[in-house]
Amino acid sequence: MIRILVVNGSPHENRSCGNVARFIQRLAKGMQVDIFWIGEQVAQCDACRSCKRGGFCKTEDSVNNFVRIAGNYDGYLFVSPVYYASISSQMDAFLTRLFYSNPKLMMYKPVAGITVSRRSGNTSAFSRMNMYFLMHSMIVVGSQYWNELYSDETGDTKQDAEGMETVASLVENMKYVIEGLSTVEKPMKRIHVHTNFIR
Repeated sequence: MIRILVVNGSPHENRSCGNVARFIQRLAKGMQVDIFWIGEQVAQCDACRSCKRGGFCKTEDSVNNFVRIAGNYDGYLFVSPVYYASISSQMDAFLTRLFYSNPKLMMYKPVAGITVSRRSGNTSAFSRMNMYFLMHSMIVVGSQYWNELYSDETGDTKQDAEGMETVASLVENMKYVIEGLSTVEKPMKRIHVHTNFIR
C-alpha cells in the first residue's frame, strides 16, 4: 500500500493546515496517509555541523522525530500557513535543519508543498518550499493550479472550492507518480561539483 506523510507546518495543530491534512486523509483511497505535526517550537539551525557525523541534529525535537520515520513513506506533502508572504518560521526552521542534516533522506521521492493564507502571499511561500525540494532531487508533483488555499480566522478552508479541488487533484497525481516511479530504477547520483562566484 502507498504511504504518504502529510507534514503540518503550522504552530496551531488544529487550524487551517490541520484541516487540510485531515481532508487529504479523507481523500486517500487505497493509500495510507499519516499526519506529522512539527509542533509549536522548532529550533533554528546554528550551523554547528554536528549533524554531519550521523544525520541527526544535536537538538532533539520534531526534526529528528521526522528523520526516524520518513524512510517508511513513499511521498510527502508539506502544508504551511502564510506569514508575511512566506512559510511559517516553524516550517522554515524545520525544513532547513531537515535537509541540512539529512540531504539524501527523501531523494527521488515525490513531494509537494501546500500553502494556506487569509488573503495573499501564497505564491512566494509556495516557491520558498519548492526551493528545498528541488535542491535535493525530489520529484515535485503538480496539480491543476498552484497548491494554494484560502481560509478565515477559524481555519475553515472548505469555502475555497477551487483550492480544495486543487488539493484533491494533487493527491490523485501523487498516487499516479508514486505508482509510476515504482516501475523504474533510480538514476545514478552524479558527483556534486562545488564552486562559488569568485572563480
